[in-house]
Amino acid sequence: MNRENIYFSHDANAMSDPKCMLLIEQLGMEGYGMFWGLVEMLRQQPEYRLPLALLPAIASRFKVSESKIKTVVSAYGLFIIENEEFFFSRSLRDRMMLMQEKRVRRQLAGIKSGEARRAKALAPKNEQCSNNVQAMFKQCSNNTEQRKEKKRKETEFLFDSSLRSESQINSSSPLTPHGGTDAASGGGGGDILNYYDLTPPADGIDRNFDALSRRLKNLKVSESDFKSICRLTNFGEIGNKVWALLGPVELRKDEIKDRGRYIISLLLKKE
Repeated sequence: MNRENIYFSHDANAMSDPKCMLLIEQLGMEGYGMFWGLVEMLRQQPEYRLPLALLPAIASRFKVSESKIKTVVSAYGLFIIENEEFFFSRSLRDRMMLMQEKRVRRQLAGIKSGEARRAKALAPKNEQCSNNVQAMFKQCSNNTEQRKEKKRKETEFLFDSSLRSESQINSSSPLTPHGGTDAASGGGGGDILNYYDLTPPADGIDRNFDALSRRLKNLKVSESDFKSICRLTNFGEIGNKVWALLGPVELRKDEIKDRGRYIISLLLKKE
């Protein structure tokens, strides 16, 4: 049995209390024994009180008369009568409230101490988890940068390869000079074709080389870039992605320094 469930504090000099002294004077140690017997019974009750109706049974248990037990309860101020129905000891209640407060404080202190111990025990694990998260984040960042760098190098490689191929083509088999075959351009070339000295092939493919030439000239692309763009777009083939690229480039032409190379890089970029 838990000791706290049956314990209550008891002053060593209780016998010297004036109320107890009068009790002993009139009822002797028998009366003093009845007093402490009642206090012990009150201690075991949930609200530390007993019904007055129980006094005859208590007197029988104590082997004393009913009148004596009622006198101990009501004549010396040792107990308080509540609504003519119950009686209790104020001194006992005060002591029990103090004991319960101490118990609650000990419980809270124990909980706080346990939480501190658990936090201390988990600290190395939390630190390890934090380090793992940071390492994973760093690895993810490195992987992202590596993918960006790889993509940039691939674009540069494709761009350089295109320039090298174009250079080889220009040195080994020059583009056919314009010979006045305007019908082959799908709409005529005029001064623009003469300026760039190019003629698209007469292969029946639907293209608008005239519009491509005019827009590239307005963007002031170099002749070598113009030739590369022509070959990459099959001389302005209808449906080629160059037509979707030209509009945004024209809107930002003042921001883009080398517009020809920029268009080539977009054409070489994988979807």
